[in-house]
Amino acid sequence: MIKFLFDNFRNMPGIGKPIKVAYIGHLVNEVVKKGKDSPAKEELINMGENDLQAEIKSQANSMFDEHIMPMITAEGIPAALVQPAKKKGIDKIAAVLREEADKARKKKKE
Repeated sequence: MIKFLFDNFRNMPGIGKPIKVAYIGHLVNEVVKKGKDSPAKEELINMGENDLQAEIKSQANSMFDEHIMPMITAEGIPAALVQPAKKKGIDKIAAVLREEADKARKKKKE
């Protein structure tokens, strides 16, 4: 649905910008779904708390840059819209990675 709205209304005055931001959010949600199945969480299990937080942020940033930025660039979404959405997107991806790492760590202790 968001892809349809994006394709048809992204250049309309007034609603184009919010639709572009919503499209970025949609792309983040797609990456989050993939991130839950990421094999990268396995390497997070044995890390200490400080290293874990830094690695999660790094992986989230990499996931955004590898999976979302090429699509954003291809669609020509301006950087002024991308930057705030990127920060929120990275935070969301990091939160999911953290949750999955915590589940895996808890399961390992059992």
